[in-house]
Amino acid sequence: MVWQRLTRRWKNDDQPNASKKKRRRRLSMESLAKRELLASDFGAITGTAYNDANDNGIFDAGEVALANVNISITGPVAASTTTNASGEYRFDDLTAGNYQVTQDPPAPTGFNPAPGESPRAITVTVGDAAGQSLITIDDFDGTTQTVDAVSTGTNPNSSSVGDAAVIGGTRDLFVTVTSATGSATVSSNPGSNPGFLEINPSSTAAATYLFTYDGDNDATTLTANGLSTDLTQGGNATAVQAVLGFDIDPASTANGTFGLTFHTDAANSTTYTFALPDTAGAPTAELLIRYNGAAELINGASTINAAISQTGAGADFTNIGAIQLALDSDGEAAVDGIIDFLRAIGPTEIVANFANDEITPLVNIEKSTNTIDADTGTGPLLGVGTTATFQYVVTNPGNTALGTVTVTDDQGVTPVLISGDTNSNNILETTETWIYEATATVTEGQYTNIGTVTGNPVDANGDDIAGLQDPTDTDPSNHFGARAEIDIEKSTNTVDADTGTGPQLGVGTTATFQYVVTNTGNVSLATVTVTDDQGVTPVLISGDTNSNNILETTETWIFEATATVTAGQYTNIGTTSGNPVDDTGADIANLADPTATDPSNHFGVAAGIQIEKDTNGVQADTGTGPQLIVGSTATFTYVVTNTGSTSLGSVAVTDDQGVAVTFVDGDTNSNGILETTETWNYTGTSVVTAGQYNNVGTVVGTPVDGTGTAIPGLTEINDTDPSAHFGVTASIQIEKDTNGSQADTGTGPQLAVGSTATFTYVVTNTGTASLGSVNVSDDQGVTVTFVSGDTNSNGILETTETWTYTGTRTVTAGQYNNIGTVTGNPVDGNGTDIAGATDVTDTDPSAHIGITPSIQIEKDTNGEQADTGTGPQLAVGSTATFTYVVTNPGTTPIGSVAVTDDQGVTITFVGGDTNSNNVLESTETWTYTGTRTVTAGQYNNIGTVTGTPVDANGTALPGVANVSDTDPSAHIGIAPEISLEKATNGQDADTATGPQLAVGSTATFTYVVTNPGATALGSVTLTDDQGVTTTLVSGDTNNNNILETTETWTFQGTTTVTVGQYTNIGTVSGNPVDANGNDLTGFANVTDTDPSNHIGVASTINIEKATNGQDSDAPTGQRLEVGSTATFSYVVTNTGLSLSNVVVVDDGGTSGVTTDDFTPTFNGGDTNNNGQLDQGESWLYSATRIVTLGQYTNVATVTADNPGGGNDLTDSDASNHLGITPGGQLSKRDFLASTT
Repeated sequence: MVWQRLTRRWKNDDQPNASKKKRRRRLSMESLAKRELLASDFGAITGTAYNDANDNGIFDAGEVALANVNISITGPVAASTTTNASGEYRFDDLTAGNYQVTQDPPAPTGFNPAPGESPRAITVTVGDAAGQSLITIDDFDGTTQTVDAVSTGTNPNSSSVGDAAVIGGTRDLFVTVTSATGSATVSSNPGSNPGFLEINPSSTAAATYLFTYDGDNDATTLTANGLSTDLTQGGNATAVQAVLGFDIDPASTANGTFGLTFHTDAANSTTYTFALPDTAGAPTAELLIRYNGAAELINGASTINAAISQTGAGADFTNIGAIQLALDSDGEAAVDGIIDFLRAIGPTEIVANFANDEITPLVNIEKSTNTIDADTGTGPLLGVGTTATFQYVVTNPGNTALGTVTVTDDQGVTPVLISGDTNSNNILETTETWIYEATATVTEGQYTNIGTVTGNPVDANGDDIAGLQDPTDTDPSNHFGARAEIDIEKSTNTVDADTGTGPQLGVGTTATFQYVVTNTGNVSLATVTVTDDQGVTPVLISGDTNSNNILETTETWIFEATATVTAGQYTNIGTTSGNPVDDTGADIANLADPTATDPSNHFGVAAGIQIEKDTNGVQADTGTGPQLIVGSTATFTYVVTNTGSTSLGSVAVTDDQGVAVTFVDGDTNSNGILETTETWNYTGTSVVTAGQYNNVGTVVGTPVDGTGTAIPGLTEINDTDPSAHFGVTASIQIEKDTNGSQADTGTGPQLAVGSTATFTYVVTNTGTASLGSVNVSDDQGVTVTFVSGDTNSNGILETTETWTYTGTRTVTAGQYNNIGTVTGNPVDGNGTDIAGATDVTDTDPSAHIGITPSIQIEKDTNGEQADTGTGPQLAVGSTATFTYVVTNPGTTPIGSVAVTDDQGVTITFVGGDTNSNNVLESTETWTYTGTRTVTAGQYNNIGTVTGTPVDANGTALPGVANVSDTDPSAHIGIAPEISLEKATNGQDADTATGPQLAVGSTATFTYVVTNPGATALGSVTLTDDQGVTTTLVSGDTNNNNILETTETWTFQGTTTVTVGQYTNIGTVSGNPVDANGNDLTGFANVTDTDPSNHIGVASTINIEKATNGQDSDAPTGQRLEVGSTATFSYVVTNTGLSLSNVVVVDDGGTSGVTTDDFTPTFNGGDTNNNGQLDQGESWLYSATRIVTLGQYTNVATVTADNPGGGNDLTDSDASNHLGITPGGQLSKRDFLASTT
């Protein structure tokens, strides 16, 4: 904003006393570029809460406004309100800044705020807060108008000028000089200062001024109702604003006033009167008369409140008839004035509507059966007795959450919530899908059940939303309980012969079987099959009426099959099955295939006879027959039966080898006729000879009826049957071996003691008769086990078989002999004992001798037997020497001796083979050695020796396993180490300068000692090169004075901080020890050092005080006019450590008197806002006073806490000025008074 200051020198030509002191008067005016309103709280935020029916976020015509909605605002102004009956809210008197406008809960009944609508961030700009001009009363930029009044001439004087830009079209100016001398001039839009009203009295003139706007052109008469103007503009304007300024002599004691009167008519008016503000002539004072009754004149930091008076009922701002401005200098001469504008203003409105969505509670349910959505029709076909699983999928298509959601089923099944409540709050959000399930056992036929869901509309907190009906939805589902059944009816030659013999059919004729298949269930059947248990093949003849290969419940399928009639009773069973299918022919899951059976019978009639011949009870039609001992008796049995369906007469039995055959029994009725129910027995004998014997029995008979008369057409029938036997002798043999060696005599093979001796018993049949009950035993109690040879697994030793048995024992030292024995019982081919044959037996001996091969190794590390534990502790880098001592504690020499190490150590033979034959005798001790360089940590290695048992000649003993032995040894590689970390006041300052510490404060050194090595350390000592005394604070957890690898020892020391750089070095040392604290031989002590730094800083504080920018430490300082303002500035700096509790106090010009001391205002300088005066910062303070006459000295003192402790830091600085009267002179008396 650009300000223009015009300086005029006024001559007192109208003053009779030309020698009177002239007065410089200044009148400052603003350029036309200004034109900005000065008000700062005329921002307004308004809007409407409404039902956004079309969800477009715009308050469209026809959409319903919502009353009683809670709206709040926060920011530079905080307030709350509710919308009126039109859904409107409003916040007035808002200053510039960022606001947040919120639609607060609860939401209007039946509505929710639309997403993203609330809260709303709104910025009220400075321009918004300044308001907007709605009515121009007078901008003083139209018609130029000037009125002069002279005390000795035209006084008072007035003027009325038409101006279209002025309210009412005219401006009336009236000026009266109230002093005895001088003149006063009023100018509107003068050429020297366009756009302003200028008031210019002469230096001796006091005056009053009256400016009237009443719509007429008479400056001397008021027309109180001439305007008839609504200054509120229908409620949009809320205040009258003017910008003005005056130049008043600061020494004046007059009480000049400025007044603004609003007339409705001659009887009703309101007047606002203000004390004149001194703005040094600049139009910087803002007048605000608010229609709500508040009126103020703001002049910089000061506010002048109006004195308000009225006539009658006061002014009605909706009907203003006239406006008057009155200025009275109260006798004060030379009061200049300037007015920029006079206008009616209103708030700048920012519209923020709040869209609400009408709550539409909805719920949806989708019900399925076994995953099929079967709202109509039969639904899926399910097997009766299986489980039907119902799923109810519940969603919320509305726009509000639902509580108390219930799902029911009209058939009484109980749906259970499975999933979907993602936040487990029992509220169905619009984003959730809840899944319920229930089950029922499927029953036959059509089944329909309906799922019903209901929910209760709730808000975000789960509370019931009043006035909303609970939504509900239903969905049916269907299924059909399928029962799969099938039936078959079977007949033979059209006779349904389920029981009995059935029809009698001639043997060799054709039997026709019919199978009638029907579907007795309630679902179709596919893949229908008909089978017959007698192997006949039924073929579909008819019944598949629609040729779809599916047996419907309305169809009857007929199958047929045939068979040639055989003699006797014949029963066959027809079996049918089918696969349950739906209407599309698809398999019905979980429904078993049904099946059904039905038998049928017939009887085949034919003549037949049969003979069965046995030898010694054995049916020996083929093969060699039973084995019989040579010389024993073979007995032949001939059994004759009637296998036909008719009786037989003239029955005769003969033998082709001339054996005499004798009838024994069977003719139960002694009628000489062989009925079908009789069995006739015959017998004959022969002496057994060696080898194979075969004979054949023959029977003949004539078919007869029940009276024994031959049946015409049926010829004599016959039958034969052979029988065989074999004359045999009995014998057995056993051969016994030890580990494969036939050792019937001598010592037998050499076997290692503890090894297994395996005995093999080979048994053969050296006779011609088979042998049963074969048993092999050993006279030394060895358990003998059958291995193989019974090729036909019949438990009989045939003459063609060789049976192998085995037994084992653990070899013992010395000679061992045992004898195997076998026995067997002669049997025939069936395993039956051969009568008259005695058991056979045989024996065989075997021998071996037990020996004990063995080898042993003993391994040491550096002479120490370290089979277990960590072994000896050895220094990393030293040499570990391994010794391997090998001996033979067995009873046989060992050859091919080899020693190895599992860690790859190279092993060297040292000595011990006394006869140099490379065979380790039991009397020898062989020594080997190896070495390695010790590494850090645990080390384990194992020595292994192997050897081959040999005889005296060094030849390996067959079957004796190699011997071996191992022995471990261990050691641990130790690298002792110690570490030191030193800090000063908690800071690891290895390099300068380290932390800055206040001189005189305490520096605390922390020494943290750790053991990063692999062994404990004793005799730990810590020293400081600057002689600081160190003390162990903590860390020796077991109080054994040994620094374990798991411990951290902390030492501390202190020193008093001195000025400048300080470096000290901590040194720690320790002695490697074992777990018992004993010194480890060969290990040097370990040590470590660590430096730390700090710098001692002496803290100071400094204050520099100046008056009106001049450093006036000594009197008299600047010469300042009495009544002007002296401005003191204080600059506080710090050359050392940061300072706290900085306080600046000014003695107010009275040293030693504290009652008028004051604290200057802090203006800035704390660059990091930490409340501490840091090094490099300059903190600025200021204060002012009105200059009084004479010398003035005031002293500023600053104090702060001493970082090093002790007394506070402080500094002082004085400043001076000399108060003089205008004109720059002091009377002698005043000068003497000022210097006293």
